[in-house]
Amino acid sequence: TAYIRGENGTRALDEQDIENLRKAYDQDLRHTDELLRQFVDRLKQEGIYKDSTLVIYSSHGENLADNVYRRQGSRDAAFGHVYLWPQTTQVPMIIKSPEMEPGSESRPVSIIDIAPTLYDIADLDLDPGTERQQEGESLLGYENRDLSDPEFSETKHADNIAINRGDYKFIRRGGREDVLYR
Repeated sequence: TAYIRGENGTRALDEQDIENLRKAYDQDLRHTDELLRQFVDRLKQEGIYKDSTLVIYSSHGENLADNVYRRQGSRDAAFGHVYLWPQTTQVPMIIKSPEMEPGSESRPVSIIDIAPTLYDIADLDLDPGTERQQEGESLLGYENRDLSDPEFSETKHADNIAINRGDYKFIRRGGREDVLYR
C-alpha cells in the first residue's frame, strides 16, 4: 500500500491515484525540458552558447511510490522527498563549460561542489575567510579526486541523515527504525 501525507493526514492511495500522480510529475518534467531547450536555443541564436557555462541540477529527486526499501505496512509518505532514499538523493547534475571536456561521470558529486567549480572556471580565488566555510571541491580535475571519504546527506523535514560509503548506505530516519542496505 502506498500512502500520501497531506493537510488532512495520511491516506492510502489506489493504483489510479499513483498513476495520475506519476503522469502529472512526468508532465512537469517535460515542461521543464521544453523551457530548457528554449533557453539553450536562445543562447545559440545569440551566438553565446559555445562560450557559456551552464549548470543544471536538482536539490532533490522525488519518491513516486517506488521506494522498494519501504517496509510493508509503513506509514512513511510514499510520495515526496523528505526521506533519503536513492530516488531522492541521486539526482543529475549537468555542467556545460568551455573549460570542461564533454563526458559523463558516474561517481558521486554534490551540489556543494558547484560554487568551487564555478570559481575555477572563472579563474577566480575564493574571498579570504570564505575558504574556511567552503565545503565543496572543484569538479575540474575530478578524475584525481579522493573518493575514500563517505558521502553525507541530511534533511531537516524528517530529521534524517544518510551516509553512503561504497556499496553501503545507512539511513537514520528521525525516530523510525534505522536502515542499512547494499
